[in-house]
Amino acid sequence: METTPAGPRRQEPIAVRARYVFPVSSEPIEGAYVVVRDGRIVDVCTTRPGVDRVIDLDDSLLLPALVNGHAHLEFSDRTEPIGCPRMPFVDWIRAVVGERRSHDRSGRSSAHAIRIRGLAECRASGTAVIGEIATRPWPESADECGDDPAPIVVFREILGADPAAIGALRSVAADHLAGRLPADWIAGLSPHAPYTVGLSLVEDLCRMAATRNAPVAMHIAESPEEGMFLRDRSGPFRTLLEELGAWHPEAWRGGIRAIDYLRALAIADRALVIHGNFLERDEIEFISERRDRISVVHCPRTHAFFGWSAHPVRAMHARGIRVALGTDSRASNPDLSLFADARRLVHRCPDLSPKVVLRMATLHGAEALGRGSRWGSIERGKRALFARIRMSERHRAADPHALIWESEGAASLFDPSRAT
Repeated sequence: METTPAGPRRQEPIAVRARYVFPVSSEPIEGAYVVVRDGRIVDVCTTRPGVDRVIDLDDSLLLPALVNGHAHLEFSDRTEPIGCPRMPFVDWIRAVVGERRSHDRSGRSSAHAIRIRGLAECRASGTAVIGEIATRPWPESADECGDDPAPIVVFREILGADPAAIGALRSVAADHLAGRLPADWIAGLSPHAPYTVGLSLVEDLCRMAATRNAPVAMHIAESPEEGMFLRDRSGPFRTLLEELGAWHPEAWRGGIRAIDYLRALAIADRALVIHGNFLERDEIEFISERRDRISVVHCPRTHAFFGWSAHPVRAMHARGIRVALGTDSRASNPDLSLFADARRLVHRCPDLSPKVVLRMATLHGAEALGRGSRWGSIERGKRALFARIRMSERHRAADPHALIWESEGAASLFDPSRAT
């Protein structure tokens, strides 16, 4: 007689109760229970469910795990940003190049440890999903991922404009998209920026990504110097490229703008515009008309580090553009807490409601990265990994969303299946 092998044993359901539960997809619920089983949310209710185990987080707010739409984990060993606040952006890029070359000389083992350190820091501050820009293959081995509970979207960075190297760069991109990643991870491409990658290569990479339904992320309109370089191939970026031996005039025809690169990104099925600090009105409108496929990732504390003028996040929100949040890296940010970046945005833009900023830090990021069906909100069927914020009894607010950002506490990642 044949027997059917037993499948994995199902876990017993667990209920988690919090002072407020923030589903994001609906209004906050006071004193709610979230029922989870086998790593998934099975119910959200206001009365005690019929389960044997209830974890009472009465002093806490329970949010979906946060989503970091843009990170460079390669700099996670730094204890402070590179350079100093408000330094010229191109001077900072020059210093970053030096830092990267130092990392390259230190070898793989160092790079491995630095990425793991950054990943752990993100997790410790309440972040689950990360859009990571990888300058080298990642992961390079199975042990580099450990038992990480959440996905990473690994955007392989493509950087270079030498016509003799274009074929090799295309091969790097194709190999990354065809490679094997851990379960629930996603491969994407990241042509670095308009001053390091020519428009024709960006178009090729976006077509390549579209054939595999892979996301594309690109730094666009990050600084005023970028616009100068695109317009007439002059300015600080031209000088820097010449210094580095990376100036290839045939790669940039001049007389173009950020919108030309946005048109290239629109070829992909899903694209992320990183920063977008200096997008002009017609460029914002272009993204708005394609907001189902193109998102923007704003990095509030990196923006503040450079002392940029106000980010057009308000105009983007008014036009219905999906704006996610990112930490960028420790090269321009004191830490990798996405929660701290979101809190800064609330304080710098009081006309953006706390509810909107919560969505930017969760569901908008998940949707931008193509993970909205599993992450970003507390709903049935989604992953049961949460951000927890401890409160004190003195905290009161007419709008529960304000409690999230008024608390002195930090967010931490909460996994009910591992709670003791």
